[in-house]
Amino acid sequence: MKNMTIKLKLILLVSLATIALVIVGLVGNNGIGNVGNAAKEIGEVRLPSIMGLDIVNEGQTAIRSTNREAPFYENDYKAQDKFASILKNKEEVWKRIDKGWKIYEPLPQTKEEEEVWKKFVIEWDTWKKGEGEFDGILKELVSNQTEAGQKALFIKMYDKFNAQREPFARAEALLGKIVELNDNYAKEGVKQAESAIATARMLMLVIALLAIGLALAFGFYLIQAITGALGKSVEAANRIASGDLSGNIQADSTDETGQLLRAMGSMQDSLRAIVAEIKNIVEAAAIRGDFSVKMTMEGKAGYTKELSDLLNSLSNVSETGLNDVSRVATALANGDLSQKITAEYAGVFAQTKNAVNSTVDSLTKVVGEIKNIVEDAAVRGRFSTKMDMTGKQGYTKELSDLLNQLSNVTETGIADVVRVANLLAKGDLTETITKEYPGSFGEMKAGVNGTVENLKVLVGEIKDATDT
Repeated sequence: MKNMTIKLKLILLVSLATIALVIVGLVGNNGIGNVGNAAKEIGEVRLPSIMGLDIVNEGQTAIRSTNREAPFYENDYKAQDKFASILKNKEEVWKRIDKGWKIYEPLPQTKEEEEVWKKFVIEWDTWKKGEGEFDGILKELVSNQTEAGQKALFIKMYDKFNAQREPFARAEALLGKIVELNDNYAKEGVKQAESAIATARMLMLVIALLAIGLALAFGFYLIQAITGALGKSVEAANRIASGDLSGNIQADSTDETGQLLRAMGSMQDSLRAIVAEIKNIVEAAAIRGDFSVKMTMEGKAGYTKELSDLLNSLSNVSETGLNDVSRVATALANGDLSQKITAEYAGVFAQTKNAVNSTVDSLTKVVGEIKNIVEDAAVRGRFSTKMDMTGKQGYTKELSDLLNQLSNVTETGIADVVRVANLLAKGDLTETITKEYPGSFGEMKAGVNGTVENLKVLVGEIKDATDT
């Protein structure tokens, strides 16, 4: 049962319910059919048979009663019209008998009924033949005009009347037996209908109860199977959604719920593999600075393929960008200002590119300015060239400011030396370098001023010698 799909289980449940309904329907239909057959037998055969036979029976009795009217006019020798009326009444009765006969005779008969009917027909024909002879006497009475003739005819009539008693009784008894048979058949049909109704009701009740019990049991099992597996699936989905991939997802069936659990397990395994790969990439980049580690694309599809492709793109961009930054930084460290980042980047890497290239441009400009200052000083002997402070900030401003200070100190110091030297050249020993200078310029100041002092001493000694 566990290996059946939910679809098959539902089909089985519906099939069982349908089969139960079909069985109930068949049982009910069979019961209804039996009742219908019994009702049809009673309504279309037995009741019409009894009705037709009753008409025949009533007609036979009416014939006999009509015959008994004739003796009332035995001594009435002018009663020809009365005898004619009796004949006419008998004709009407015979018509009714024929109607009842036509109702019964075409109807189905049981074997027993058929045998009795054959006997009845024989006796009926005998009685009917005698009635024909009796009617012949009545017709003679209608045409008779004499008293003697009427008396003779009545003697003949009484003989025939007495002779008809036995055929009448035999025919009537057989007719009553046929009516009794049909009445018994009708009663038996009613009993069969009642029995069929009771049997159908009992079978329908038992089958319905069994079907309901089976449907409830199977439905409860199906609900438990579906809701249990779905509960596990919901729990697993919530756990995965909350970032917990440590759960163990097991499926113990092969139906749709089992397939769902296995799919959830596969999804969890796929996420675990993706997380492990991402962790490996991040550790390689963050701990070892290695951006060459990439997500494997083999066997990936859908979102895992897209995610892996995006992470590889990020790794590629990071690796390329950092390589570019490293290349330019290394060149800068080696004093090479010819390297720049030329690849196009977006976002932070674009900002990094612009910052690195701006650094290169700034250093190139600073180096150019320093070169210009050095060339003016070393080649052309001009120390008036200064670093342009416009737009400079940070280390470039500080460097420019220091170079300008150096240039100022050099220019001032050399100017003081030139000034004193020019005066010395003119024989003026009154001027010395008074400004304070550190380092070499301090030593140069001391040398120049020492030279002036020595010259002054020398000149004084010469003057003293001259004076002497």
